[in-house]
Amino acid sequence: MEEVYVLDASALILGCIPPGKRLIPAAVASELRSEQQRGIEAGEIAIASPSERQVIKARKTAKNTGDLPVLSPADIEVLAVALGEMENGRFPLIVSDDYAVQNVASALGIKTTPVGQPGISRRLHWEWYCLSCGESTGGAGEGRPCPRCGSVRVARRRK
Repeated sequence: MEEVYVLDASALILGCIPPGKRLIPAAVASELRSEQQRGIEAGEIAIASPSERQVIKARKTAKNTGDLPVLSPADIEVLAVALGEMENGRFPLIVSDDYAVQNVASALGIKTTPVGQPGISRRLHWEWYCLSCGESTGGAGEGRPCPRCGSVRVARRRK
């Protein structure tokens, strides 16, 4: 089986472009400066579009792990492109320094490799809780006040 590398912006910014088949979603390409797009222009890196179903599955898994509030649309597309490759019988490897991307990929059964820092050592699940009253709201909550008292909510590892 063919291994495929799905790159996020950090891989391209840091110049980590592994040999072999390399894919990026369009959302990642739009984040890059012109000098970082040379591999795309030379045909060394292909732009891939995930299906809506793959995007929904990536978002649902990110919501379940509690990572959804910190993932960008480009991060979701990276995960969804890797899902599409798995569905086509390939073994995708996501190249990313983003811990939330690595965490969701782990939950999806997708391997990851970091670029400039250590990768995650274990999968985590996050929840949002209120600093004032302690109300826990599961995997959603960033930027929203507590429904019970209106105070600020922050993330913590789910027990």
